[in-house]
Amino acid sequence: MVDDDTALIQGRELLGFPKKMADFTWEEKGDTVVGTVTRKGVELMRMEGRIGPDEPDPTPLLGRRFVNAMGSVVAGMQIVDFMPSETFHSAARADVAVKLASSIWDPGMGELEASVIGPGMFAIVDFGGGAEPPRVSLLDDDAWAVEHFLPRST
Repeated sequence: MVDDDTALIQGRELLGFPKKMADFTWEEKGDTVVGTVTRKGVELMRMEGRIGPDEPDPTPLLGRRFVNAMGSVVAGMQIVDFMPSETFHSAARADVAVKLASSIWDPGMGELEASVIGPGMFAIVDFGGGAEPPRVSLLDDDAWAVEHFLPRST
């Protein structure tokens, strides 16, 4: 979910990742943080955490290669391949509780297994600075598309 129409369009059209618009809140009080995602008046996600000690060597959040197939077998498939960049300004360990809910616009979301309590990380990160642009190439192997993409799209 995103709160900006540019991110919505780029995520869907350029990278092949569907997005939905939502409202986000974030509140920090001392060592406690609470974040929410609300869509059409329904709180779909709530994250509560207690910030712990600094994390000197944080695990990359998005700094991993992304590969996605988009399009259709009929109109043509494309492969999107890119490596996002990220710069950590600070990171700390955290105990986190995440709860998901469903709505009539987002059915089944509350049934996902993300309602957990456990270790997490609180980080201030810049994404994208200096990242190579995504490489988009045509997928001309129809047999691969039918075998790998079509079953996931139905």
